[in-house]
Amino acid sequence: MRHFLAARDLLIGSPNLVLSAFIGVGVCCVAALDGSLEEALSEAQTALLDAERSGQARTLIACIGNLGLITLQLGRFDEARKYIARGLEFSGHLPQVQISLLDTSAQLCLAEGDVEGAGELFARIDALASEPTRKTWNLVNISLTRARYLLRVGRPDEALRVADHGIAEVTPRSDRLMRAQFQSLRTQALIGAGRTDEASKALITALTLLDDAPLGVLADAERVRSKLLAELGQPAAAELGFQRTVRILRSVRDVPALREAEREHAAALQPTAAVETDPARDAASALRSSGTEMLTAAAHLFATASRPALLGEETLALLETLGVAHAARLVRRSPRGVPRTVQSIGAVADERAWKRSSVPAVPLRRDHDGALELEVIPHDTLEDHTSVVSLCRLARAAARLDAAAREERLRSSLWPIEEQLADTRGIFIAPAMHEVLDGARRMAPTDLPVLLLGETGTGKEVIAREIHRLSNCSSGPFVPFNCTAVSRDMLDSQLFGYRRGAFTGAQEDFPGVIRGADGGTLFLDEIGEMTAEIQPKLLRFLESGEIHPLGRTQPVATNVRVIAATNAPLNELLRAGRFREDLYYRLNVCRIIIPPLRERPEEIPALVQHFARVQTTELRRPVPALSDEVMEYFLLYDWPGNVRQLANEVRRAVSLSAPGETVTPDMLTPEILEARKTGAARAAGGHEVRLRLNQPLNHAIEQLERAMIAHALEASRGSFAAAARQLGVTRRGFLMKRRRLGIKRDGEDRWSPLDEPSAEIADEPPTS
Repeated sequence: MRHFLAARDLLIGSPNLVLSAFIGVGVCCVAALDGSLEEALSEAQTALLDAERSGQARTLIACIGNLGLITLQLGRFDEARKYIARGLEFSGHLPQVQISLLDTSAQLCLAEGDVEGAGELFARIDALASEPTRKTWNLVNISLTRARYLLRVGRPDEALRVADHGIAEVTPRSDRLMRAQFQSLRTQALIGAGRTDEASKALITALTLLDDAPLGVLADAERVRSKLLAELGQPAAAELGFQRTVRILRSVRDVPALREAEREHAAALQPTAAVETDPARDAASALRSSGTEMLTAAAHLFATASRPALLGEETLALLETLGVAHAARLVRRSPRGVPRTVQSIGAVADERAWKRSSVPAVPLRRDHDGALELEVIPHDTLEDHTSVVSLCRLARAAARLDAAAREERLRSSLWPIEEQLADTRGIFIAPAMHEVLDGARRMAPTDLPVLLLGETGTGKEVIAREIHRLSNCSSGPFVPFNCTAVSRDMLDSQLFGYRRGAFTGAQEDFPGVIRGADGGTLFLDEIGEMTAEIQPKLLRFLESGEIHPLGRTQPVATNVRVIAATNAPLNELLRAGRFREDLYYRLNVCRIIIPPLRERPEEIPALVQHFARVQTTELRRPVPALSDEVMEYFLLYDWPGNVRQLANEVRRAVSLSAPGETVTPDMLTPEILEARKTGAARAAGGHEVRLRLNQPLNHAIEQLERAMIAHALEASRGSFAAAARQLGVTRRGFLMKRRRLGIKRDGEDRWSPLDEPSAEIADEPPTS
């Protein structure tokens, strides 16, 4: 999602309706997979408007199809029907799109109970899919709906064949979630056929595939498990499972799946006249007496932690089922601390009882809207109090684990958005960077490896992306990979891939990063940190274009352009024997050295403005003004972290400033403030100036001229003629240098005609 939003930010300065609609489709799909259906609906509607205005037919049809699916899931069946009809009208020349839309229409019929209508739609799908050229992956997806239809009409044997075929199709593709869904359908078909022993084995297989699965898939598996438990004569456990399924589906707002779960719940646990039952009492008894059900309930706390409100609801349901709490509530506290009850069980006569509870409140999530907390008042018995404390610990651990997992995903991603500087073409104005870009453009059309050398943060990835953009493989993927982003033990498998069963934990085939870049460009960052054991395999890949994944007996051919980068001194690594000489010469065919930011200070003002715009766009407020003193601090600092450090400093300063406020030096970090004291400090007498020797000569000359002209004006009390005589230059030459360097006399706020070198009027300092 972050990458889609970053791509959208890049369109702010250069609007493009086609790309905007395409990005909107992507954001919509990610939001839908995440269960944020309202956000997905809004994104799809906006993308539809952009697609209509751009006239891009395929994107338009994709938007309509997505809107049909989303409105179907939200239970807005009439809207879904209209979108499906519109999509079919536009897609007459695209049979595969028509098949997908007809599948959505079949799902709508099943949700409304029109099984005959669903059967007619599958007949139309079969007619469209009869040609051999249309046997695509799309038809495998449709098999999910077909199997559900066959189960609804009481044809479990046919549904079993469809599920088995689907499993056979998805297994070689390593699509774990699709396998889980087909295994769940297989379980249902076996239940329908009365083969409960086989159904149990199929369900076990499905449950092993559900790690990190979306909540909708988890809910579907829980529904099937509950149905099997009811068939096996365990109604109390089945009741718990169906209740849990309904809570999850209400949270993700999947109306068709919710209707299906409620229908099966009623059919599986319909009480008979001969036996009177109390579902609540039986469920509580089952939960207390069955270790399996207690563990299942605890596991679902962790599975639902990504949705704090659902985590709170699951905890409340557990407390209510066990009957261990006098009262409990889920509370949303505003940033000012004002509580609002979201959901509760039990009741208290005095609101102050919540503060007197012996169990601390459990924080589930804190965001800009405030905090979501769980508050519990347990019964007075030791057993009940212990149960409440244990449940609260589980809920707290689930919330913390989810927060840690989200942070870890952001931190350890192989393609973290924070590591990618925004597009800086047009900001490279230094002559040295023009040479770098010219070299990149000359090397881009070739298929030779490129080695980028430069300090950390200088923009090596930006140059690599420019090479890819101008190369013959620009239509293929650009895959950045940091050789230090994974442990040394896993580097081999991450780069070259592995087969299932190649080592302990290799449960699925993994193609590897190199094959992921097939037909495009692989950017290997921090190549100097690659272990000696991996270097021969990389050398063979560069020479032959073949890789040898772990567990495979034969090499695999790939077509990948390699761009490597490092900030390490490769010559020293060669002498130390830590980097192979033959690999170095193979990579060093085309070399580009990127200068550090301190050697191109003329780019700092443009970069500062660029990063300020990026940050204010994220904050949704105007770009603030930066005082001249702040820019002076930026120009005097050495920037050991280069462009990345500058970006972070600008973002920090802009974030600290209030909307409409000028960025001032007090918003800068201490390291930046110290630079002015040491970089441009003059001697006590005011007749000396310090210059850095590690800078281009023209920059040093300009700094010296600026200081001497300012000092001469100060000494002559603003007289141009006197200052020119002091410096030993003509008055005309003095005025030209002053105008070029932008130096004004004290008291001046604008240029006047007297500033022009052609003016022959004798100048005097301004008087008050």
